[in-house]
Amino acid sequence: MIKETEENKWTTFRGNKARTGSYSGKAPWKHPHLKWKFKTGDVVSSSPAVSDGIVFFGSWDYYLHALG
Repeated sequence: MIKETEENKWTTFRGNKARTGSYSGKAPWKHPHLKWKFKTGDVVSSSPAVSDGIVFFGSWDYYLHALG
């Protein structure tokens, strides 16, 4: 898990007032790799939200998924 610091903390949806969702800082990992994957019953088109290490997202299968 990536440790939250002031440099990588997003305090608003998509990271800034313009909602660009971009991050200009240095990535906290050198060699990214898949850590897990999850299959839903349909397409995911929502933006995820993260709270207390849990990722929340909705999908077209009519579920709100919470992964942690």
